Amino acid sequence: EVCTSGLRYTRPVEQDRLPKPEVADGSNETNPRYSSQGGDGDYDYWGLPIAVACGGFGSILTMVASCITSLCRVGDSLIIYAVMLVVASTLHVVASVCLAINFFHKK
Repeated sequence: EVCTSGLRYTRPVEQDRLPKPEVADGSNETNPRYSSQGGDGDYDYWGLPIAVACGGFGSILTMVASCITSLCRVGDSLIIYAVMLVVASTLHVVASVCLAINFFHKK
């Protein structure tokens, strides 16, 4: 995002701003003051890097297993490809569960 004062950026993976800070006494809407920085010590979006890593690796594993099985002959052992697909499916479930816990968990 480009602003008049220069370039602004954020790193949401390292962000710790939830829950919001409490408003201090004597604060008003035009000049809000807060009694703390906010945050609880845990990263707000901890599930993103896990989901990207597990989902990406699971997708690549699925593509590799699917392409290799199309090149197999009748009678070849397909157990290794079945294992690859089970691992890929498990990685996708892990990614989904991490995102669900991260974004829909109520404390």
